[in-house]
Amino acid sequence: MKTLGLLGGMSWESTVTYYQEINRHVRSTKGGLHSAPCILYSFDFAQIEALQRASKWDEAALLLEEAAQALQRAGAVAIVLCTNTMHFVSGGIESASGLPLLHIADPTGERIVTAGFKTVGLLGTRFTMEKEFYRSRLAEKFGLSVVVPDEEGRE
Repeated sequence: MKTLGLLGGMSWESTVTYYQEINRHVRSTKGGLHSAPCILYSFDFAQIEALQRASKWDEAALLLEEAAQALQRAGAVAIVLCTNTMHFVSGGIESASGLPLLHIADPTGERIVTAGFKTVGLLGTRFTMEKEFYRSRLAEKFGLSVVVPDEEGRE
C-alpha cells in the first residue's frame, strides 16, 4: 500500500474523522487487521483559525504548502487535506510538494453523479458555502448545480 500524507489539525476532530474513514475503507477492502499507512502533519488550529479570521489566506496557504513538502520528504505519495474550508487555499499544495492532492470535492462529486443527482445542496461553514472553491469544482468537473442557503439560512 502507498503512504498517504494527512494535513490535519484543522480541527483535530475533523482529522480523526478522516483517519477513521480512510482506515475503515482499507479494512473493508483488504480485510483482517489491515490499516492505511499514513503520515500526519497536525497543525495547531488556533494558528490557522487566527489567519482565517484575519483573512491572511496567503499565509495559511504557505503553511499548508510547507507541511505538504514535509510530508513528501517523509515518504508520502499523495496528500489528503483533512478539512473542507482549507481547500480554499489548496491550489499550491500539488506544485509545492510534487504530490497529488486528493481533493474532497472529487469523491463527493463522483458519489452525487453516481446517485443520479444533478442539483445538490451544500451545507458547511459559512466560508465553505459562500466562496466558490467547493461549488465551482462540483459545477465545472461534474456538471452539478450547487445550491446554498440564503444569507439568513447560513447563520
